[in-house]
Amino acid sequence: TNLRIYLIMDGSGSMDYASEDAPLTKLRYCSFLAATFAYLFLRQGDAVGALSFDDRVRQYLPASTRSSHLEDLFYLFDHLQSGRGTHMEEALRTIAERARPRSLLMIFSDMLDANEEILKFINVLRSRKFDVALFHIMDQAELDLPFEGLTQFEGMEGEEQALLVDPDDLRDRYKALMREHIEQIRAACERG
Repeated sequence: TNLRIYLIMDGSGSMDYASEDAPLTKLRYCSFLAATFAYLFLRQGDAVGALSFDDRVRQYLPASTRSSHLEDLFYLFDHLQSGRGTHMEEALRTIAERARPRSLLMIFSDMLDANEEILKFINVLRSRKFDVALFHIMDQAELDLPFEGLTQFEGMEGEEQALLVDPDDLRDRYKALMREHIEQIRAACERG
């Protein structure tokens, strides 16, 4: 049967991050991944749409099966730019209003802003007969905090103040909090 797929791209500032040894930013990696899925789905006759967001919805392409639609999708993915803040809930509400039930919603995000409300809203989408697939994209440095010595950390989403800290002092606590955050996301995805 034909499927309707929406590729939902997080273009927040944190998605523009790449550690020194990473070949791509998280946003660029997601754009390649989404373009690959778009190509595969369109080749099998499914309708594909896309939505990008940061602190608001930036771009929206309705789902289509036209062969020329692939070029539109590639253009959108190739020209994704990171914004400052994140407002995933607005993007999910927008897609819930525009997509038909039983559509597959593929979310590409680092989920750094994922709070309980966003995780509940993902479950609401599933209860409304949407299939939801989450691609949780993280840079290895965000998991390990490998920095050495006194380091200045600057926010990528409009935070005013940079923090000067010694990562050795907070690495263990940071990694524990990150594991907890990831486990919360995993548990929310497995519910429902």
